[in-house]
Amino acid sequence: MMSGMVSRQGGALAQIQADVASGVPLSQLLSKIVVLGREAGSQELLDWANQELHGYVGADSVPAYRHVAAVVMLALADGAGRSAGRQRFSDSLLPEQFREIIRSKFDMEDAYLSQGVGEVEAMAAAGTAEHDLIPCWSPPIAKALDDHYGKQGIRITDVFWTVSNVSVQGVLVRIRATLAQLVAEMAALTLDDQEAPDKEAADKAVQIVVTGDRPTINYSAQQAG
Repeated sequence: MMSGMVSRQGGALAQIQADVASGVPLSQLLSKIVVLGREAGSQELLDWANQELHGYVGADSVPAYRHVAAVVMLALADGAGRSAGRQRFSDSLLPEQFREIIRSKFDMEDAYLSQGVGEVEAMAAAGTAEHDLIPCWSPPIAKALDDHYGKQGIRITDVFWTVSNVSVQGVLVRIRATLAQLVAEMAALTLDDQEAPDKEAADKAVQIVVTGDRPTINYSAQQAG
């Protein structure tokens, strides 16, 4: 018999569900998910929790709930390397051929927070209205702009994202919601007499909630996914 609730109040899933609802910091919750993943033998659950804790490597690995809208800015410097201010950037400033290549590959205003959740929490609590982030593509684009548009005595040193603190807080809300959905899904897939999910339940929960790959289940008379 399957149940959406874990029958033992002291079970690991029940405790994490209570902690999610009570506002326990995400870093603590994710550490508990790591322990749960090890006990279940689920590499998928471990990978997700560890990436949330320690950060994602490469833009392609960052989940959609960590993406935010950003304003793209230019950092300017004088001939001595001192700051000469900043100004908003438009990709119309790029050479046409370079602009078309960039547009075909990614949206420059689509920022992502790849940092570990503790760093994201610290950003949100820093008391600033905005945060500056350097995307991986900044150096080549800054150089192209400086080569084509840098004026005598003024250099373009960086291209960076400015992200509002409200957006950073929104990412934390979405991480917590994803974690809550993940725990609820594992609870629904865990037998009544178990305090923690097994590998199959943990893997399926990650596939359903995180990767969006709802597994196909075969029945004798029909197929459901």
